[in-house]
Amino acid sequence: MKYVETTADKNLDDILAENRGLYGESNLIVFVSGEELHLAADKIYSNFPGVDVIGFHSFMFRHGTVDTNGTVLMIFDKNSPEYDFQFGIINGISANPIKNVLSIQKQVEDIKPGEGDTVCFEFCTGNEDHLLTTLNAIIKDHGIMAFGLTAVGQKLTDQSYVFYNGLYFDDACVYVMIKNNYGRIITYSQNIYMPHDDSRIYIATKVDKKTQTLLELNGRPAAEVYCEDLGLPIDEIESAFPYHPLCKVIGQNTYPVSVRACIKDGGLRLFKQINQNDMLYIADLGDYKKIITDHFENLKKDVPNASTIMTIDCIYRYMLFENENMLDWYANFLNKAGRQSLGIMGAGEQYDLQHCNQTMISAVFVYDKDKKQENIEASPKNENSMFSTFSYIRNEETGQDEGSLSERIYPLDYMINYIRSKKDSIVQEETSILSKIVSGRHDLRQKMPNNPSYEELYKLIMRLIQEGKDIADTIATINLHIEDIGNMLDQTEYLINDVVYTDGLTGLKNRTFYNNLGDAFFNEAEKKSGLSMAFFDIDDFKHFNTDFGHDFGDEVLRRLAQEIKRFFITDTNIHIIRMGGDEFVVLNPAALSYEDFVDRMDKVRKHISEYKVEHDGKTASLTISIGMADSRNEEISNLWNLYRVADMRLYDAKDLGKNALKAYD
Repeated sequence: MKYVETTADKNLDDILAENRGLYGESNLIVFVSGEELHLAADKIYSNFPGVDVIGFHSFMFRHGTVDTNGTVLMIFDKNSPEYDFQFGIINGISANPIKNVLSIQKQVEDIKPGEGDTVCFEFCTGNEDHLLTTLNAIIKDHGIMAFGLTAVGQKLTDQSYVFYNGLYFDDACVYVMIKNNYGRIITYSQNIYMPHDDSRIYIATKVDKKTQTLLELNGRPAAEVYCEDLGLPIDEIESAFPYHPLCKVIGQNTYPVSVRACIKDGGLRLFKQINQNDMLYIADLGDYKKIITDHFENLKKDVPNASTIMTIDCIYRYMLFENENMLDWYANFLNKAGRQSLGIMGAGEQYDLQHCNQTMISAVFVYDKDKKQENIEASPKNENSMFSTFSYIRNEETGQDEGSLSERIYPLDYMINYIRSKKDSIVQEETSILSKIVSGRHDLRQKMPNNPSYEELYKLIMRLIQEGKDIADTIATINLHIEDIGNMLDQTEYLINDVVYTDGLTGLKNRTFYNNLGDAFFNEAEKKSGLSMAFFDIDDFKHFNTDFGHDFGDEVLRRLAQEIKRFFITDTNIHIIRMGGDEFVVLNPAALSYEDFVDRMDKVRKHISEYKVEHDGKTASLTISIGMADSRNEEISNLWNLYRVADMRLYDAKDLGKNALKAYD
């Protein structure tokens, strides 16, 4: 992994000019930029044609300073013997991240993770709990650690985006799985908060998971309990948030949870999903200077030969250090941690099984000369693996590998088996709790002396306390399993719809989707800003089947779907439908204005006219003709009439000589 970065003397244009043309198609560039994301991303992507590029916006700790507008490029070489990597994007993580399970499983198989040598770096835009449940269901059993952040916008209140090969996503995760062939990857989590006062544990008795709001603790308004515990008046509550997060307790582990705001009914809006019956305590800021100093001193002792270290800090920690005038002090510690050190800031951190806040997590690449020798002596990597990462992910996006019904059913089957395994785990843990309660009652009856001494009473009380703690820890683990099951079940509707409403050849929505949901889709759009439609087909499609064969005709349909999806991949409310044969419909519920929609479809038409389909040694060009209609501008009252008008204009486009677009003027 090579770092290329801006400096005080070189801006982004300078470093791109220096490195243009140096990296081939086997490379991956992961960038982090403090610039506005689209400015940095467009420059980087356009300067490295054929190179895969993913990235996000963040501030950084680099070379002992805080960098709020620089850019760092991490360049991965597919042919490097030092590491292996796989990468991709999970789009739609709020709805259906598990649809990617098959492709990620194949990537895991291809990377062949060993013990403690592989980490999955992930950078997402939110919906972290759904994401972690899905990722860990696939990678955890292979020993791969989930390690990542929630990207921040230019301002903390802005919508965040991730960039993937020319496109921007607001409901997605980009990830890179990295295996260190010459050693280990050691991960750490650093918590600078400690339990407040008497370490009282509260139970979340009422929550709103969708809005990430904690409504009640122990049956009382959460804000009231929070202020009472800290001895604060309610009007000073916001000043306490950076210094007194909540902490979620799971067994021996605690995970800080940032408080976003206090709402009118006494609830606390959080930066993390809390579930009913979660155990929480209110924390104080500890002696963070000592905690951080000890952490890095221990890191030097544990990993004296660290080659690279990546750290992720919560933006709330950044704001805390800024308030305390300690940013430079902290940046200096990070700079001394490894030969290559990069600190990134996120709106939250993902570490192993949980999303958390106000934490620092670090991944340390450790060089091991013995393991290097083992890898040198091993057989060379197979460069023609059947699981080529980028080609598979690209095909996954475009539907080329979604043709098999069994592949589309697979995520649903995987979910069912996962839930069954979690159910079995819950039953085992419930059995453990019941066993402890029953055996405890029996022991009390059998072993309780008639006139116990103080020492005997003390031992008995301590034993009861420990058993109570063990039971509480087991219940917390059960809650974690229930959380995972809930996150999986949230996706059920999307998975079923994917099977029922997906065209097997192209991966687009199918005629069943249009027939069953089209009218409801039209009526819902009419309540807002109306619905516009593009209806198009392939000019002279029949000749592909007759002159080149039906396999080539199918390939034309797949490739056409692939290219159209690229033009709408970030417009999640727009539906592209294969109506049958070579006929397609695009439904736009005012996600784009009608004028912009017409312009976008004309760009599609021009792009397709310049595109060539290559298959089985044959090459052919194609064109499409498009008819468009708009319900509001043309006062169209139902979906059938909208379709009829668009169909009529499609024929008008054919009369213009084909490769044309006809729209409402």
